[in-house]
Amino acid sequence: MISRYTQPEELPEIMTPQDIADYMGVTRLTVYRLIQIPNDKGGIPFFSVGVSKHSSKRVVKKDFLRWLEKQTERGVMHA
Repeated sequence: MISRYTQPEELPEIMTPQDIADYMGVTRLTVYRLIQIPNDKGGIPFFSVGVSKHSSKRVVKKDFLRWLEKQTERGVMHA
């Protein structure tokens, strides 16, 4: 089970929005909002699994950790 106390190396290589929410201590809706923001504007990079507009979203762990590091350096998190 993922929580705010999970070490980065223990995170799965491919993360779900719920994994990210649990790790960050925010709601899944907040993560979906962060995913909707374009990457160049500070959004979490993701890829879709499926072909419909309601396809599952997934995030590569290294991309998430890089994004998180940038956010903490800037001292800002958009949601």
